[in-house]
Parts: sequence; structure tokens; C-alpha cells
Amino acid sequence: MTMTHDFYVVNEETAEALFHMSIHDAVIDYIDEQIGVSHNLFYSVPTINPCYAKLSIANALPNQIGFSYTGLTIVNAHCVDGMERMIQQWLEVINALRHTRYYYHLASVPQDELHQLTSKELEVLKECYFDKAVICQQLTACLEHLPMLKEHYILRHEGI
Repeated sequence: MTMTHDFYVVNEETAEALFHMSIHDAVIDYIDEQIGVSHNLFYSVPTINPCYAKLSIANALPNQIGFSYTGLTIVNAHCVDGMERMIQQWLEVINALRHTRYYYHLASVPQDELHQLTSKELEVLKECYFDKAVICQQLTACLEHLPMLKEHYILRHEGI
């Protein structure tokens, strides 16, 4: 089971998705490790819980702070500035990564245990990674789609 956060730019009237970005949960974990959970804007962007929206979602005012980790969250025109800051923050953190790939299962293995792994165990752990260039490309594309939120589009986040 892959644990991803999926972001869709959707036309609220037709429900047509014009953009999709899937971010593995390990990317958010990496950002949390680098700057701290309290500084990751993922948890403080003004957002909308659609269950409590009283108007059309494209016109609703934010009614919560941060994205639902496991549920549905909406970003609309009222939330664009916070979303833009979050993506720019994430781009800065990911761009600062020295390597082209980040092996998230290997990062949690203590150095003394790492030397005790067999080559087969090491290969299995190396299969789980995120690619810096791919993540940056996705984030940049999402940033480019955010102006659409001012024209009857919403950004729908589906948590893990």
C-alpha cells in the first residue's frame, strides 16, 4: 500500500480534474525532519473541511488550519497565498537536498545496524526513495496551476 497525499486541481462545476500531483508521505516526513513539524506550512495553511462548508466550496472561507493528514481537505481562492508559501517552502527544503535521491527507509537505520545488513536487505531498503528532480517538477507544476483557483477551481487534497 502506497502512502501518498494526492492533490488535484478540479473544476468545481464539472468535477473535471485538470492537474494531479501525488506526494509520497515520506516527502512530508523529510520536510518535517529538516525544518520541524511546527515550521512545516502543511500544518498551518488556511484550508476548508468540505463537511462544514456552507456555500459552494469555491466561495467558502477557510474553516480550518492545515491539511487533514488522512482525510479530504480543500484549498480555494481564499487559501492560495498560504498554499503558494507552502509549496515554495517545500521547494527550498527539497532543493537543499545534496543527493538526487533520498532513501527514506535507509535514513532511519542507525549506522551500526546499517553495516550488519545483507546486500539483499540493503537492496530492498534502497527500493524506497523519492527523486529530488521529480518532486521539484511536481511542486513547480502545482504552483503554476494555483492561479486557476481564482476561477471556479479548487484544489482537493486526499490524505493517506
